[in-house]
Amino acid sequence: MSAASATARASHLLRRRDEIELEQALPDHSRGLTRAVLVGDATGSAHTGLVLVELEDGHVDTHVHSFESSFFVLEGEPVLYLNGRGVR
Repeated sequence: MSAASATARASHLLRRRDEIELEQALPDHSRGLTRAVLVGDATGSAHTGLVLVELEDGHVDTHVHSFESSFFVLEGEPVLYLNGRGVR
């Protein structure tokens, strides 16, 4: 592989906080949910996604993913419902 072809494939993305705009998400299946896709198809990532999500005084309906999903709670105390039981 030449240095030119390696450079052509390398890409970096810098998103500053003041450039990120949260938009309403899943309006038919949630309340108070907004999000901004930071990494995904539009940024050239086919298999990795990173989404900034805010849930303010709301909920997200019960749902199933066909892929693995994880999240980090930065503020607040969400309740996750598994088998009809709330888990903190």
